[in-house]
Amino acid sequence: CAGTNTGDGMAMAVEAGAGLVGDTMFTQLGVNDIIGIRPDFCMPFIFGMGKFMGVNSHGERFLNEYITGYNRAQAVAHQDNTTGWGIVDSDNETAGVFGSESDLEAGYVFVADTLEELAEKIDIPAAKLVESANAYNAIIDGNGTDPFGNSAETMDRLDTAPYYAWLMRPCTITSLVAVTVDDGARVLNEDGQPIENLFAAGDMVLGNLLKCYSAARGVGNAIYSGDLAAQTAKAELQNE
Repeated sequence: CAGTNTGDGMAMAVEAGAGLVGDTMFTQLGVNDIIGIRPDFCMPFIFGMGKFMGVNSHGERFLNEYITGYNRAQAVAHQDNTTGWGIVDSDNETAGVFGSESDLEAGYVFVADTLEELAEKIDIPAAKLVESANAYNAIIDGNGTDPFGNSAETMDRLDTAPYYAWLMRPCTITSLVAVTVDDGARVLNEDGQPIENLFAAGDMVLGNLLKCYSAARGVGNAIYSGDLAAQTAKAELQNE
């Protein structure tokens, strides 16, 4: 889930002649590809267990904040500068994850006593942010329905200082590009023939099995495919 995942194993397999399967990439909300998905932010903001107002760099809401993190990441990816902001106030049930000295110094969490001051800190139009917050609060108060499909039960009023803004950017977390393998975890070349003494397991083979992302899918696959590759390699050594 971070910039340290550089695909070195895939590159080595291709250099050895491996064929590839799959072309799907997956994104999630994060700060950037190096910081990746902050674990202390992921429950309230990424997986839809918190309530916040999301705005773009123009101070306008652009999404149903309670959709899945994967869909949120896609929504942010279509905004100017591929940037969004999660806005909460100090009464928010997840406000406790914000405001540490390191977060503030890093420049992806901001805090201010008013929405206008917060807008200035994150360089978005103050009037538009206040307008968006007022419209958001009105929906919670029962004045109209949300044009983005959220509901008052999964929204939280913005009216108690201080206010916090959290940077939202789409980050690549995984892909279903894989080296081609047979049912014994032998790596196959582009002609579908096994490459001698080359086996693969884990995420490097997942694209042979799945066409869509399933959360926490990697652990079971790693255990099964790793054992399969070891058993195949052992059997071939014993048969030499």
